[in-house]
Amino acid sequence: MRCMVERPVLSFERNTRAECAIRRRIMTGFWLFMVMAAGPAPAADAKLPPQAARGQAFFLDETAARHCGSCHALAHKGTAVGPDLTRLAHLSARAIVSAIRATRTQYVLNVKHRVSWNARS
Repeated sequence: MRCMVERPVLSFERNTRAECAIRRRIMTGFWLFMVMAAGPAPAADAKLPPQAARGQAFFLDETAARHCGSCHALAHKGTAVGPDLTRLAHLSARAIVSAIRATRTQYVLNVKHRVSWNARS
């Protein structure tokens, strides 16, 4: 399977093995965080495993131009403009991909703009 890192969808450039390894580690942590957030609430003093903590940081990273938490909420963290991802772990990969492909990007951008505009008022 070929991985894509910071390249356009139709790019024909191959990524290096190091780029693919980094991408896999980030995405593994991200999905681990998603699965843990969708499960039962941990005890108040329980700490996330290191990989899940990295996934949470990736989801909520406000320094990135486009971070997941700017549109999605997960376990009551982030912004609920897009779908709440709390129950994502209970969906099949096919259902997730179908939902993403069915979304009209311009609609999402318009809704997000209206929400941020209303928040300023």
